[in-house]
Amino acid sequence: MPKQNRRSGQVACTDDEELESPETNEDGATACRRAVRQPCRSPGGRLMPRISTFYGIVVTMYHSDHAPPHFHARYGEYEAQIVIETGEPLAGYLPIRALRLIREWASLHEAELRADWELAQARAPLASIDPLP
Repeated sequence: MPKQNRRSGQVACTDDEELESPETNEDGATACRRAVRQPCRSPGGRLMPRISTFYGIVVTMYHSDHAPPHFHARYGEYEAQIVIETGEPLAGYLPIRALRLIREWASLHEAELRADWELAQARAPLASIDPLP
């Protein structure tokens, strides 16, 4: 089930889940239904389209984000911004195992990440990128 930020009330995606939409049935009870894949929201409410998920790591990218070109990787309670060109953390922290997986994935998909960065800067829909095998 998606987690709701207690302060802001925003719903954020968890590792392997999509956002769910509340729905009221005939009895007036609220039920949840699976929604079409929707982008995640940061705790501040900014859209973060999910571009890949593998081994418990969720990779997202903000629209109109700051330079240098980077993506966001979340693994459990950890989150980091990873520079596309170098695979080095710009901010945040990931455990070394998750960082190694991210670097391997980013090196395999550097051209696709750069293309998604350009799309994000133009506020266009981002393409999904294949996970690590």
